[in-house]
Amino acid sequence: MDPITPGSHTGQILVESVKEAGAIGTLLNHAERKLPFETLEKTVDVVKKLDLQICICAENLEIEAKTAELNPEYVAFELPELIGTGHSISTTEPELVKASVKKIHEVNSDVTPLCGAGISDGKDAYAALQLGTEGVLLASAIAKATDPEFVLIDLINGINKYLDEK
Repeated sequence: MDPITPGSHTGQILVESVKEAGAIGTLLNHAERKLPFETLEKTVDVVKKLDLQICICAENLEIEAKTAELNPEYVAFELPELIGTGHSISTTEPELVKASVKKIHEVNSDVTPLCGAGISDGKDAYAALQLGTEGVLLASAIAKATDPEFVLIDLINGINKYLDEK
């Protein structure tokens, strides 16, 4: 989505159009489409006016703190070099994930902390929840899977394992 108003903006995405198409939220600042912070701020303002949920991706604790100040519903901590690799941030960088959750809660306790980057199965989701996140952000694990249903069920099983132990 782009922070634009209706009119001549070829190649940009109007927030109103996304909402009219049935979206209930948006993902901003993913490693594949990073936004300058000023653009991110403007986009968040436009999206909030239309009452859409916002998840902002952050690649380090400094960016994460700044994005949490924008008061999105979610901030997803992701190391770009792990995205799509199958090497989960929750198992390769657990201390960084813990620090991420702590930083989000220090800056804005209303923001739900997520982690992404390499989350591929139920073990990864379980590990992320044990580290204090309240969910995971993933795409490649399902999009690249030969059996997406199996991957989804495995992820759900990891989440259920955590919830059963809680």
